[in-house]
Amino acid sequence: MSDNHTLFIENNVISLRSAFVIVIDSFVLFSLSPADLAAKMPKGRKWYRPQDFDWMSEDRVLLYRNAMPADDEGTPSTKFSSLEPIVRQMSFERPPEFKLLWADSGQSVALILNGDQWAFIDETSHSGFSKGLLKGGEATAV
Repeated sequence: MSDNHTLFIENNVISLRSAFVIVIDSFVLFSLSPADLAAKMPKGRKWYRPQDFDWMSEDRVLLYRNAMPADDEGTPSTKFSSLEPIVRQMSFERPPEFKLLWADSGQSVALILNGDQWAFIDETSHSGFSKGLLKGGEATAV
């Protein structure tokens, strides 16, 4: 059974984009949605190509993965188990607090996790950067 839910969402009134933090299995992901989702979808075709959905891997980054119980540690538990070694495992005594700092354009956004500057999504490269990634710090598509 997968544990998928939204932890945090905030809309930007300038860019009309939404930033959100979601849980997919044990991974916590920070993502910035397009302002016009309908414009991203191919028009007039009755079939889709994989390239039609390339935009879905942009403007997102993994923040961390939820700590597993000691009994389950070391056992791959998700379809994303290949990502486990590169994503920091974290646990919190209380639910984490998220705060966003938006660029003036509303196209870039930084995420503050429990008062610590933790992640950033850049409008130019559409890449995300996170302290939760143990290799390279660049976005990993999920």
